[in-house]
Amino acid sequence: MPADPTTPKGAATRARLLAVAADVFAEKGYAATSFSELIASSGLTKGAFYFYFPSKAALAAAVIEDQERRWTDSVRERVTGHDSPTEQLADVMPAMLDLLAERPGAWSAIRLTRELAGTDVLPDPRETRVEPWISLLVGIIRAGQHAGRMRADLDAEEIARVLVAAFDGIKASVDATAPDRRHAELERYTRVLELLALGGLISADPSVPPQHPTETGSTDHQE
Repeated sequence: MPADPTTPKGAATRARLLAVAADVFAEKGYAATSFSELIASSGLTKGAFYFYFPSKAALAAAVIEDQERRWTDSVRERVTGHDSPTEQLADVMPAMLDLLAERPGAWSAIRLTRELAGTDVLPDPRETRVEPWISLLVGIIRAGQHAGRMRADLDAEEIARVLVAAFDGIKASVDATAPDRRHAELERYTRVLELLALGGLISADPSVPPQHPTETGSTDHQE
């Protein structure tokens, strides 16, 4: 009889199954992976595997939830080690890139989310899944605004949602590239997003909105 998932032994077995499945899904995707292949990779009997995950869909949903939680926890732990909000914000995306390089299985959440978006496998709306990321960024941005290091005229939650959406778009785009080029392209595009975000948020005098030219041109040359 398989160990109850609520016991330490059962929880360890479930975590191992999620890690094995994450590696397989990251390499092959959802459609190209059979449930029998996942069972064989786990080393468990079919009955024991079904005790933890009754279907491939249930397993995929659990992998996404597990990987996204690990991502958020790892990135939060790393960036909150910096003293200033500016340093924290600057390290969010590098921390995510490093995690992808160190844990190939982490890519499974990206592939599965892209493949299964809008299906019954992912019943939770996207907003629910990205909320931890938005919360992390909002906290950093508001701390920077309160410290006078980030522009106070911008809405922290709006900026956070734009950054999360942009990074999601980058991940989905890069997922279609060859695996050996994936990390380099993700790093390149993420660097551009990072520069845009930092350049738009950080200012010598964050309380003063940027000056925009009038429709007829710069104010220095008005008649």
